[in-house]
Amino acid sequence: MNPYCPHCKKPIPVEPGSSADPSTAGNPYFPFCSDRCQMADLYGWLEEQYCIPAVEQDSESEDNDPVIDSDVDPLEES
Repeated sequence: MNPYCPHCKKPIPVEPGSSADPSTAGNPYFPFCSDRCQMADLYGWLEEQYCIPAVEQDSESEDNDPVIDSDVDPLEES
């Protein structure tokens, strides 16, 4: 089973007799098929076309944050 380029979806050939790991089969652009696909993917990340989803916090958790009173001098003794 040949791996596929994540950008253009073309199969990436694996040389017969090479190890099972296609990244060692002589393709310097692996997991991409070419320099063009590698650069196109990098451009997508730089232009923020891809994103990693973030976990949003509940609004209740924001209420638990400590509040600093700017009117109180932290060096002043009580």
